Amino acid sequence: MPMPPQLTEPAVLHRVTLRLVGDDEREPFDQLLEARHSLANARLAGQTLRYVAELDGQWVALLCFSAAALQLKGREHWIRWSPRQRARRLGWVVNNSRFLVLPERQRYPNPASRVLGLALRRLSDDWQARWQHPVLVVESFVDESQYRGTCYRACGFEAVGLTEGYRRASRDFYQAHGQPKQLYLRELRPGGPAPCCAAAACRPPWRRTRKRSPARALSGRVNWARSWNAFASCATRAAVTACAIANPSCWPARPSPR
Repeated sequence: MPMPPQLTEPAVLHRVTLRLVGDDEREPFDQLLEARHSLANARLAGQTLRYVAELDGQWVALLCFSAAALQLKGREHWIRWSPRQRARRLGWVVNNSRFLVLPERQRYPNPASRVLGLALRRLSDDWQARWQHPVLVVESFVDESQYRGTCYRACGFEAVGLTEGYRRASRDFYQAHGQPKQLYLRELRPGGPAPCCAAAACRPPWRRTRKRSPARALSGRVNWARSWNAFASCATRAAVTACAIANPSCWPARPSPR
């Protein structure tokens, strides 16, 4: 049924708002996901945030962000980080693990890109407030045998290739499910992937609380110089600046004289 003249598509989308789910809403939120999402599962891994999109007080979409996948060849190649860098900075990547649009497309056309765009604009700040660190990259998986991933492309995500068709069955065991999915990735700020690489050299190994001997203090200053050179050479000036903005505490601090 066509929309009334006063309910044109831009007018409807402009009225869509997004907010975090309250504790008292968690149960109905999860029940909707289990009943209507294709995965029929509301369990999420690691650190999470849940959002609900509303139109005039009515729920129109549900979104969940949770911990990133442990290993993805396409993602690792896209970010260009080493296994050690991935292990240290995987928390800067989050997974849009659930996305459910509730109304029928004929009633409210194209709400998905509007809702996803609202979520991406506030995600890093919300993650910082809840989990005390920012978010630089968002990943998501789309089963292109059922969906085209149009809303992800409209929001600036890049399709980087199909997964190998495995799911995690336990801590160290993966099980083939025979349904490879398209991996989509998006940086949340210009140069988003670069700090994921640059930050691996950022944790200075000399931070100690106990007093050191003069010889060890000199060794610490030598290590500081080596670490700084490695840090400065691991990325362009823009990447170093982005790293400092994302996490100023990761800059090497010159050891104080003893």
